[in-house]
Amino acid sequence: MTSIKNMQNTTYVGVLLLAILLLLSLGVILLSRPVQAQVQSPITTEMSVGSQGANVTKLQGYLASNPRIYPQGIVTGFYGGLTQAAVKQFQVAYDIASPGTPGFGRVGPRTLAQLNTLLTQGLPIDISAAGMSQLSITTTTSSATLTWATSEQTRSRIYYDTRPLSAQEAFRSFQEPVINGQVVSDLTLSEDHQMTLTGLAGGTLYYYRVVASDSAGNVSVSEQGTFSTK
Repeated sequence: MTSIKNMQNTTYVGVLLLAILLLLSLGVILLSRPVQAQVQSPITTEMSVGSQGANVTKLQGYLASNPRIYPQGIVTGFYGGLTQAAVKQFQVAYDIASPGTPGFGRVGPRTLAQLNTLLTQGLPIDISAAGMSQLSITTTTSSATLTWATSEQTRSRIYYDTRPLSAQEAFRSFQEPVINGQVVSDLTLSEDHQMTLTGLAGGTLYYYRVVASDSAGNVSVSEQGTFSTK
């Protein structure tokens, strides 16, 4: 009897541990995505370490909507070191300030303006560029049709040329790199994309890059690829 009870207890503990692991993994999945924001009234004052009150509470709640910005997610109404660190992450992500620059870690005029732009439009803190997958290409003697998917809705551009493409890295957040060659654009936000390049030369090797921009302005760029017309 004792051995049977021990087996039952072991089974119970095992099931309990499995349930806890599943709940924890679900929490990680949920926290890995920015929470959709809602339209809010603006923050009315600048803030820094030592500030407290309703504006700090609103700031902390909004920063906590994205765990990559404010992983602790603690809302106390007091602007301490954790809040300062989250503000620094926000400033770097939105190219407002960086280490060594005045106002780093403080909600000054530029940071306040950016926060209120997002808050009053109901936009989340979105600093993640879309992933691209399932790229395929079909060609004719004078055209090429590219299809692919993105992990969120994006606008798209395709740069192409008969010579390898060069890309100059963007110097600011939410800015597309400068790429040489011809370009076609689709400004419709979508997760499923199809674009056709026309007027191509027959029997010719082309180089291309796909650029995707989400509604927040995050930019992703594909590796340079090639295709040949028939």
